[in-house]
Parts: sequence; structure tokens; C-alpha cells
Amino acid sequence: LILDEPALSVSAAILEHRVPCLGFALKEKFHVNINKAELTAMNLEPGAWLNRLKERIFEGAADDLAIPVPVGGNGAKESREYSLGELKKKLVTITPGQKIAYIVDTVYTPENVPRIVDLVRGADLLFCESPFIAEEEDRARDRCHLTTRQAGLLAKEAGVKQLKVFHFSPRHSHQTERMVREADESFRGK
Repeated sequence: LILDEPALSVSAAILEHRVPCLGFALKEKFHVNINKAELTAMNLEPGAWLNRLKERIFEGAADDLAIPVPVGGNGAKESREYSLGELKKKLVTITPGQKIAYIVDTVYTPENVPRIVDLVRGADLLFCESPFIAEEEDRARDRCHLTTRQAGLLAKEAGVKQLKVFHFSPRHSHQTERMVREADESFRGK
């Protein structure tokens, strides 16, 4: 864990690539969604106060905390206080946060595989390098990179929901559809 904020955390793993490189995973703790129809029904205007409301929710503030809300339209100087609990009940829907992971400049080794899988496990979206086509495992290993197949296998083993491969070798620039397909076939188990 390299960063832990009220709204999100960032984790990293040291990966082998001739020199140490980092893989990253960003995890939102949860989403705070505002019900715009209810906001209108309460005659409340959107504005900076909604960001402050979300901040208090992420901080875990007590439900009896008073939140000043501008009233009277744009540029209002008057405000009315609502309790955080009341605003949460009427305006807010909490949904699970997302996990997004990023793996690049690494090689498929017995040491790296568990590090990558542990870091990206359960990610909603994994951005993963795959400079080489599936049949170029030796070339990929020599250059300390992944193949399309290896990227798909890592994503599958980690149980990620969506895989986006990138960082293709220039020699394969005319084969991007093939590379995406190979990674997807490995990922989906086809």
C-alpha cells in the first residue's frame, strides 16, 4: 500500500524487468452517487456543497453533523442546515468502488506471476502490456515482456472483469486485432 486516502487507495508490487518496475492497482473504497431527481424535488441546487457532502461521507463523519446547503438559487448567500444523515437518506446512493490495475514492463516468471495476480486480483479493469503475439514466448522472455496469451492468463487467474491489452511491439502494429483476440481468448478460456 503506497497511498491510503478516504476515497481510494493505491497499491504497488515490485516486478522484474531487467531492473525493478512497479505494477499498480487503484481501488476506490466506494462511490457516492447523488440522486438528481431528489435534489430537484428538495429544491436544492447542485454546487460545491455536494463535494463537501461527499468528503464528509468518505471521512465517515457522524450522521448528526450539520451540513450547510445554499438555498435560493444561483449565487445564494443564505443557507439551510441539514444533517448529514438526512442528506444521505434522501440524496445519496452508495455503490461499490472500482479497482483499476496497470501492469507494464514485466516478464512472465514464477516470481512475477503471483505478485501480479495478488496485486490485480478482482480488478474491474486491468490494463496490461502485451508487446508480443502468443507464439513469441521466447522473444518476450528475452526482452522481459509479456505475450498476449500471458496477459490473458494473468487476468483470468486474477479474476479480473475486463482486460485491456496495450504496449504492442511496433513489429506487430498491423496485427492489433489479432493481439487483442489472442489475449481475450486466453482470458475467456477459449
